[in-house]
This record gives sequence, C-alpha cells and structure tokens, in this order.
Amino acid sequence: MSEAERLAALGRYDILDSAPEPQFDHIVELAARMFDAPRATISFLDGARIWFKARYGVSVTAVPRAWDLYDEATLQGRVLVIRDLANDPRFAGHPYTRVARMHFYAVAPLHASDGTCIGAIAVIDHGPRPDLMDDRVAGLQALARLVESELERRLLTIELEKSAARFRDLAQMSSDWMWETDAEHRMTELFFDGPKLSNLVPTSLGMRRWEYRYSRPLHATWADYRAMIEARQEFRGFEYEVMLPAGDHHVFRISGRPRFDAKGAFLGYRGVGTDITAQRLAEQRLKDSETSFRFLFEKNPNPMYLFEQDGLRIVAVNEAACQLYGYSVAEFEALTLFDLRPEADKELLRQHLAVVDWTKRRAARRWRHQKKDGVVMEVVANTEPTRFNGRACHLVQIRDLTQQLRAEARLAEAEATLHQKQKLEALGQLTGGIAHDFNNILAVVVGNIELAADDLPADAPQHRPLAAAVAACERGADLVTRLLTFARRRPLEPREMEVGPLLDEIAELVRTAVSPHVFLSLEKSDALGLCRIDRSGLEAAILNLAFNARDAMPDGGQLRLAARIVHVSDEDVRARPVLKAGDWIEIAISDTGVGMASDVRSKVFEPFFTTKSEGKGTGLGLPMVHGFVHQSGGFLTLDTAPGRGTTFKLYLPAVTSAGEG
Repeated sequence: MSEAERLAALGRYDILDSAPEPQFDHIVELAARMFDAPRATISFLDGARIWFKARYGVSVTAVPRAWDLYDEATLQGRVLVIRDLANDPRFAGHPYTRVARMHFYAVAPLHASDGTCIGAIAVIDHGPRPDLMDDRVAGLQALARLVESELERRLLTIELEKSAARFRDLAQMSSDWMWETDAEHRMTELFFDGPKLSNLVPTSLGMRRWEYRYSRPLHATWADYRAMIEARQEFRGFEYEVMLPAGDHHVFRISGRPRFDAKGAFLGYRGVGTDITAQRLAEQRLKDSETSFRFLFEKNPNPMYLFEQDGLRIVAVNEAACQLYGYSVAEFEALTLFDLRPEADKELLRQHLAVVDWTKRRAARRWRHQKKDGVVMEVVANTEPTRFNGRACHLVQIRDLTQQLRAEARLAEAEATLHQKQKLEALGQLTGGIAHDFNNILAVVVGNIELAADDLPADAPQHRPLAAAVAACERGADLVTRLLTFARRRPLEPREMEVGPLLDEIAELVRTAVSPHVFLSLEKSDALGLCRIDRSGLEAAILNLAFNARDAMPDGGQLRLAARIVHVSDEDVRARPVLKAGDWIEIAISDTGVGMASDVRSKVFEPFFTTKSEGKGTGLGLPMVHGFVHQSGGFLTLDTAPGRGTTFKLYLPAVTSAGEG
C-alpha cells in the first residue's frame, strides 16, 4: 500500500491533533502499569511526524517521523520487543539512544479497519528488560486491539452525530409552519410561508384544536390528544383533517413540545406543522391502485406470480397459479424461481439469468416447469419488470402448453395413422390386383421346372439349379402370402380363447426359434381371461417380434414375454394420446438388445423398411404386426433407445365373460 493510501486511511478517523480523550488516556496508563514502566504512548504516523494521542510519562506531543522504531512491527504485524536498545545492533546510532536515554521498548501496531497500519501503542523503560514475561507481550497486543475498537467506536459516534445533525436540519426544513399555544391550549401564533394556509388563520387563532368546527383527528381521538397535552407530554406526528365549507380540504401532521418559564410554570406548547394533503391523496391513490391490481391479479384466470429481482423469491401469486402448480399461497411464496424448475433445467436458468437485461420486458420464452407433485410441464412465460411494495420485481404470466401439446400429439398421431392407412390401402390394392396372377405364374413356372427335372437322369447336374429355381418360386409364393396378410386381403379368423395357455404354447415356439444364447422368460397374471383373437395371427406377430429381438442380440441376452390385464382411463389417454381407453390384455415383448435410434424408430412400421442386410429381411414383419393388432381392434406401443433395448406392447381387447364378443 502506498504512503498516500495509508495517510488516507488514517485521515478517515479525524484524530490527528484532536483533544485528549479519557478512554485513550486510561488505556495508555494501563499499559504503563502492566509493564511497571515509567512511559507509555499511543501514537499515530503522520506524514513527517509521530503524533502522540495519549501519553504517560512523556512530555512532548510529537517527534520526527525519522525517529520511528516500529517499521519492523508494521511489516510483520506483531509486537516488537527491544529488550536493550543501547546494545541492540539493529538500532545502533538511533536518536532514542542519545536523546531519550531508552533501553527497553515494546510496541504493538495499530491498524485501521482495512488492515492498514496507522500507529502504535508503546511502553518505554530506562533500563533493559532481559527477563520480560510473554504474557506481558500478549497483554500489550490486547491493549492494541482495545485501542482499535475505541477508534472504530469514536468514528461511529462522529458519524452518528453528523447523521443526527442532518436529520435535525431536514426536519426543520420540512415543516410548513410553526405554532404556539397558551397555557389553556388556545392557538396564539401561526407562522407560515405562502398563502395556502391564510384562509385557516381566522378560524384557528384563539381556539383550541378540538374546538375547530370542521376538523377531526385521523388515527386517534381528541380525548387522546387532550390527555397527552394535559400530561405535558411531547408529541410527534399527530394527524387531523380540516374540511372548510368553501370546499378546502387539508390533512395536517403536527408535532409539539411543552414550554415552561424559568420557575417551571407551564406556558403552553410550541411546535411545527406540515400540510400532508398531497401525500395522503397520493397514498390513497396508490392504495386504490394496489387494491385494483390485487383484485385483477388474484382473480385473473391466467396463472401469474411476482418475484423479486434480488434473491428471485416469489412474493405474490394468484389463485390460477396455485391451482396449476398444486401449491397453497403460503407454500408458493416460500419458493424461488429455481424451485419451479426440474433439477436438470436449473443450470439453464442460471445461465439465462447471468445475461438477462432486467430493465426490459422480455419476449415470451418456453420453459419446463415442475409442479409440487413432481410432474414436469411445458409452459410459455411472459415476464416484464415492475415494482411491488417498493421493491424491484418482475411479473410473470404463465401459459400451460400441456393441453396444446397433447392436442398436437393427437393430431400428429392421427395424421401418421391416416398416412399409414393410405399407404396400406394403396399397397393392398396393388397386392390384391396382382397376387393371384403372380401365384398362377409361379405355379406354371414350378410345374415346368418339375417336368424338366423329371426328364433328366437322377444324377444329372441340372437338378441343382432347377431345385434352386423351385426354392426361389416358393419364397415368392410365401412373399405373396405375406403381402396378402399385410394388406388385410386375407381375412382373420378370430375366436374367443384363453390367453394364458396360448402364451404358454407360443413361448415354447419362441424357445425353439431363438438362439440358445437368448434367455427367455414368461411372466403372466394368473387370470388373464379371454380374448377374441386369430391364433395364427398372434403366433406370427409374437414370433416376428421374437426374431427381431434375437437379431438385436447377436451375442445373446434376455427376452422377456409378459402379459397382464390393464385398464386405460380417459385421464391416461389425455396424458398419453397413443393409448386408447378401455380394458386390455397387454402383451409385452422386451429385449436387452442394441435398441433403436429415433430416426429408425419413426420408420419401423413402414412397409419394406428394414435395417437388415440384403436378403435377410423383407421389411414386412413389423408392418404385419401393426396391421394384425389394429385389425384385431387393438393398438401397440414402442419404447426403445440406443443401448437400452426395445419393448413392444400389444394391447388386445379383453373379453370379460364368455358371452361377450
């Protein structure tokens, strides 16, 4: 720290050349007695001198700055003890050894509140002190801290006195007039500046305040006022209003102090008064405005809340917001903005607040908010700055997007379903038109191949390519059958059957069809009941899904087949539009495979879309499953993600009794 900065820190205390003060004199005397020394000082380092604020056994008030002995203590921040100055090589030739005949010297630095060294407390003796006890040194350090405390208290006292003086000046300047009353409390004098009170003087002089015909107190009664002045009490801030017949309306605030003569006889009151009419009108307008705001705010059908700019605490909330978020008013007003965010979004909010311009109305922004029960919802927040109870706040209006997003999801699902249906219809028309003709062609081809094979010797090499051609024709015929099933040209043959035993049989088929490295588990409720279903269609659908699961686990894994009865309510459908209300048999096929990326997932039910290599997949398996489930009156869902496996859930309509169909 520079010398200029150190002197500025010292100057803040305004202590140089000040008069003696008892508290410092007592401390320096205590230091001398503690060390049983003839001299002690409390000094401050001015620019060119060391000035003594308090002295014990010292006659001079200052010495040159060059005589400073405690630069070392200043630097090290500890008590400097010189046991024998005359024989200490560090101070050879120092003026004190010649002028003051000093031998022992102990000094503790004094610091300003910012840590700057501004002076010291020192103890001096004419003889050396080779056996000084350590507790004496600690005591001197404690006295230094006491001096520092007294400096801060002295500074605080000065500031308080300045503040009180400023307050007195402002109070005197704020009054509109001065008044006096006699011992009978009659108004005798009114001193005012300006004409605005001149019409009140004739109705006031010579009268007691409670005798004013057109006046009344605001927050007390005239009986309270009379009891106060009869008791000769000083009073402040008594308010009353005056309504003159001419229409003049004034609200006054008065303060008064009793007057006594030299013998203590009561003479009356003297005081000041202020016309606070404009202030009261402004307060009433503000109150009316706040009442209107409060009503519009609390009864507004849109969720709204106010939060403080400093601290982000919510200070007001309306009924609509409480209903939306699930909190009571008291609970809501104990929250901050961060409490309304999911844990994963709090850092995003923190980054936004770090760059936001608080002075401007901000454009509507989409956020994720969290309700009291933990449900996360999408909202749009409009925020604009305002003031509330004198504090900088921000008003937030919330629009819940939940219903809108559900409607958009339902619309997207409907559009996707329509698009899929249109593709199926188009493919069905194409398949229905050519399938039988294609089968006939294949039959002719197979027949001629067989005739050609019959004419060949048994060991002829042509048998092998002819057999391959027949196999290709059979695969073509199988593809046509798949197309007819997929396009719903082959009618289902549903009948009521017990789902549990059927799943036991299908599970055995799956076990024989999948890799031995795939572990299959079957979990089903005890009473699954009946379902009206096409047996072969269900077998084909589950086998298709099992084959896909097997291919997704080339190194093996777990394949889980589970079934249970579920009830889907209207509320469930509103929360997840892909569902349909009713009672369903839910059949879940889950694997621990590689899962699907979002772009693959969006296309899995499209005809001929496949991720398998050429010749290993037709892209008709999952579309066939989709077509079968919907043709059976049900629906299906898909849950998958890369590295998290895949779960298909088939929902088939449950039959609660054998008579229902």
